[in-house]
Amino acid sequence: MIVGVSTRAAAESAVRAGYACTTVDYFGDLDQKAIAPNVALGPDLGQPYSAKALVRAAEGISADSVVYGADLENHPAAVARLASGRELLGNAAETLARARDVNELAAVMATAGIAVPRTLPGQAAGEAELLGRWLRKRRRSGGGIGIVRWQPGQRLRPDEVLQEFVDGTPGAAVFVADGRRALVLGVSRQLIGDGAFGAAGFRYCGSVLPLTDDGAEFCGVLCQVQMAAQAAAAAFALRGVCGIDFVVRDGAIHVLEINPRCTASMELVEQAYGISIFDVHVRACRGWLPEFDLSRRWAAGSAFGKAILFARRRVALGDTRPWLRLGVRDIPRPGASIAARSPICTLFARAREPRACERELHRQARVWEGAIARGRASRKAS
Repeated sequence: MIVGVSTRAAAESAVRAGYACTTVDYFGDLDQKAIAPNVALGPDLGQPYSAKALVRAAEGISADSVVYGADLENHPAAVARLASGRELLGNAAETLARARDVNELAAVMATAGIAVPRTLPGQAAGEAELLGRWLRKRRRSGGGIGIVRWQPGQRLRPDEVLQEFVDGTPGAAVFVADGRRALVLGVSRQLIGDGAFGAAGFRYCGSVLPLTDDGAEFCGVLCQVQMAAQAAAAAFALRGVCGIDFVVRDGAIHVLEINPRCTASMELVEQAYGISIFDVHVRACRGWLPEFDLSRRWAAGSAFGKAILFARRRVALGDTRPWLRLGVRDIPRPGASIAARSPICTLFARAREPRACERELHRQARVWEGAIARGRASRKAS
């Protein structure tokens, strides 16, 4: 069983690798329904999203093992309930509590010589005159949702923290760990708040892999990411496929957070390097790491990208079934009404180098937005 906000990418990887799976998520997208049995909180059960609701929906499903995705890493108690009576293929609740703690993360990264942004509890906003630029963000957050720039004098809620803003290139790494060792499988550049996709602020809206086509820059970042991944794997006893979000400034990475579960850019790694991410995840949870050298593989092929297309205003869709043939993913059901700032679908591109890949994603977004506005999105974006 695969459980998370959206399970389509993990289910695709699992099915390709020969695993039989049932999925529980919020969206229940058309392409998700086409590849594996699915229970969706929104369309099927008419329930708003919550980790507790996901667990309740999953409890009645028979499965030998369970894999979880976003945003259950923020809800250790929910993960513990999911794992009851099943093999947990992922990190246990106590591991999540430690790996997602900003203070523990800072201490672990310090031992590896890796920088992290200064992070303060919410009450610090009213106790000191803070210099520089700061962000306010929820302790339990994901995808950049709810992150805004902090203005001096603003009071924070009890569930918020202040984090020093690091200006640079946002990146993410996919790595796999066996409880002691870590191996980096891919390093990508994150697309954040890009208006071309209807996103704003710090909202995650896609990835381009690799991070850069500059060999010296890539190898420098990869070396630091490998040290960060190894430090985290050893300190927190991480298992399976995990992620690291970071910012590159002046050649140095600043680690923002560890995501102790499969991440959004994992399917680009699978496309680029022919790795079965789901199979690697399962095997690593059972103590096995693959033979893989990213320093040799990263420059051998093309650049791969994905972008989430968001609705700028409420959109009423028609028949989306033809979209299944057009290369997009996370396809809403026919007749769906998409609220403003909510995801419509996911676009994919491939090009010779990263910037060209991003330009192709921008082009596709323009074509799809126009087609959707005219009610003609059943045609191929070309």
